[in-house]
Amino acid sequence: MFKFMATTNEMTTQSKHGIQRKPSKQIIKETVERILASRRITRTDQQLLMAALLSKNSLSLEDQVQVNRIFDRLRIGLIRVVD
Repeated sequence: MFKFMATTNEMTTQSKHGIQRKPSKQIIKETVERILASRRITRTDQQLLMAALLSKNSLSLEDQVQVNRIFDRLRIGLIRVVD
């Protein structure tokens, strides 16, 4: 079951197993910075960033670019998936 504990300034959506939180812009920024610095991403991070990209609340262009940088680097092997 996927659970993401979030702050109150985030919106919620339903997932298959219950409530899932949509990330705030600050959480996205912090997550991206951590992933780029460590070159590691967890499955939870992936789900968080994917939810942000697919969210009906559009991300700023800067946030979209940052999230896409992560997925591009993941695709070419510069970022490794860890659990």
